[in-house]
Amino acid sequence: MIPRAITAVFQRLREVREWDVKVSFMELYNEELTDLMADDSTKLRLFEDQAGTGGVLVHGLEEKHCGNAVEVFEIVKNCFERRKRAATNMNEQSRYTTMAVIVC
Repeated sequence: MIPRAITAVFQRLREVREWDVKVSFMELYNEELTDLMADDSTKLRLFEDQAGTGGVLVHGLEEKHCGNAVEVFEIVKNCFERRKRAATNMNEQSRYTTMAVIVC
């Protein structure tokens, strides 16, 4: 699903004169947020957006500019390899992880 969504975003952007795509990738594991694009394992912090939009801000989350879908795919691939994994009672090889890819 992620490759199709990324491809669709860049196909639509061809119709727009100016655009800027930034990608961030974080993991929620054992109630801790980690930036999967950062070189260190600094924990991230969530803050409620004070602008009244009802949104959430992630303090310290790295962003990378991407000019095409291939660049995004490379980031996603690298971040998938950095995810934490833990066994569950149902499956020893389970990937107990929640990820988020943010494309703006």
